[in-house]
This record gives sequence, structure tokens and C-alpha cells, in this order.
Amino acid sequence: AIPSWKFFVFGGSVGQFAEGENRTLSRLSDEIFYLDVPNIKEMKWNNIPIKGNFPKGRENGTLFWDGNDSRLILFGGWANTWLSDSWSLKVNLITGPPYAIYDV
Repeated sequence: AIPSWKFFVFGGSVGQFAEGENRTLSRLSDEIFYLDVPNIKEMKWNNIPIKGNFPKGRENGTLFWDGNDSRLILFGGWANTWLSDSWSLKVNLITGPPYAIYDV
């Protein structure tokens, strides 16, 4: 397998607003995207379609990488109140299996 460097983002506030101003016209996103870093020339964000139960939209959540199971773990965030939930998403079809060869 070939090493794969991906940059993942989940959620955030979507809309038109100036920094520091009221964001009443915005909405919280529940989408997840990744950027293929070695392929930086294209600079294309790829949407990951989610099937099944997944967290509601939020901002300021924290994503952790679990390399043993090739999954992302999302913790907390803000959705009109501070959240303390956690979610897991397997992304092995995007990143490769946990037993991938990274160095020879």
C-alpha cells in the first residue's frame, strides 16, 4: 500500500457573515470533507457521503485519528450549546488499511 496523507474537516458554520459579527444567517454543517495533501496541485475538497446515523451539525468539534482502526473520532463541539458526545467514522476506504506499508 502507498502512504496516504489526508486532511479531514467536519462541520463548521456556513453562510455569509463578517468575522466577529452576528451569525444569525448561518447554519451549522454536518458534512465531512478531506483534502488529498500530496495532490495539492488540484486543491479539491472531497465530500464523504455518510450513510446511517451521524452527528448533527456543529462547529468547534475535535477530530482525532485512530490509526489502529483507520477511523476518525469526533468529540464535542458547539451547536447552540456545548456538546460532549463522541462519534466514530471508519475511513479506511479513503486512507487505506491500518496494516499499510509506510516505509521500506
